[in-house]
Amino acid sequence: MSKAGVLLGLLYNHPTPVSLNAARNNTSTPITIPITLFANNSFLYTFAMIDSGASISFIHKDLTLQHQFSTACQPLSISLADGTVHNSNFATRLVLQSTPTHFETHSFQLISLGNYPVILGMDWLQKHNPCLDWITGTATLPCTSKHSYGSLLPLALATMPHTIPPFLLEPPTPAPLPNVSINKSTPKTSPKP
Repeated sequence: MSKAGVLLGLLYNHPTPVSLNAARNNTSTPITIPITLFANNSFLYTFAMIDSGASISFIHKDLTLQHQFSTACQPLSISLADGTVHNSNFATRLVLQSTPTHFETHSFQLISLGNYPVILGMDWLQKHNPCLDWITGTATLPCTSKHSYGSLLPLALATMPHTIPPFLLEPPTPAPLPNVSINKSTPKTSPKP
């Protein structure tokens, strides 16, 4: 059985259940990369943790609410590494920039746990097959030419500002996720085409 949703095209099509198995070992340092997210004719500098234990990619629910990213109903049960199950009801699709020349649209399931604003899971890892250097904690994307600004669809380009900001090569200083009062009403959904 699979679930799919639509927002700027196909959100994702994956078997259920998905997993989020981020390492809980305090001696390991996860690889994080600087990213820029584009939506609502604006941009957000942030960082993402690369997590091969996550089946799909995630974005923190509070970040999504704070920046008023459009969401679509996408109910999903997520099995955590400790055996518990976390339920997520929404997903979003954003333009993601992960190098100065690497742009793509990518789907994220909303979660309200963890210390990272964005988690890039196996869906992103398999799509890009980055070279990960666990000693230096760096990632290199060999597929940049396939994912350029010029390869974005018109609908994705319409969500971006007219002037693309410079890409930050250093991730922003990790800060606590914003404290956002969560309105119990249904999150904003994108208009129907």
